[in-house]
Amino acid sequence: MEIKNLQPDQVASLCTLATQTFVDAYRGKISKPDLDTFTGTEFTQSVVTNALETAEIQILWCDNIMVGYIWLQPQQIPVTGFVSERPLYLRRLYFLQNYTGKGYGRALLNSALSFAKRANYTDIWLTVWDKNPRAEAFYQRESFYTVGDCIFPAGSLMCRDLVMVRQLRNGSAVHNVNITT
Repeated sequence: MEIKNLQPDQVASLCTLATQTFVDAYRGKISKPDLDTFTGTEFTQSVVTNALETAEIQILWCDNIMVGYIWLQPQQIPVTGFVSERPLYLRRLYFLQNYTGKGYGRALLNSALSFAKRANYTDIWLTVWDKNPRAEAFYQRESFYTVGDCIFPAGSLMCRDLVMVRQLRNGSAVHNVNITT
């Protein structure tokens, strides 16, 4: 197993992997037309190539096969009243289904955490579909906690995602701000 940064000549392969892993994760839960709409707009070569300007995308390789990836980008936490000094969004963490339960999710997460700490981010956050208790439990075991929720559009389906945060250093600035109107 090896985790390396995505190279420009690997973008097409990542788009194929991203589509496959997303469809595998949501097949039977999200309609095929909604899956096709989502993957057809989110996992294009132009979207990924443009993202490389600001995002960190890392690939998990096993025996020279691309089997998973993480997509990280600086972005504020989308929950009203929560602020972070320097947040990093773990936008995607996916890998092929036949690699589940072998520690690859933890390896990808550890790579994301290492990158975030090296780059001096104060917090890392992510979203998890509220109908995915396995993923939610995994992130809770990894010291993420729920701070709110948001809507995740998958085609015409509006999914409720939990917003989860992990502080990366003591005294990081994730906190609830009292808002008065």
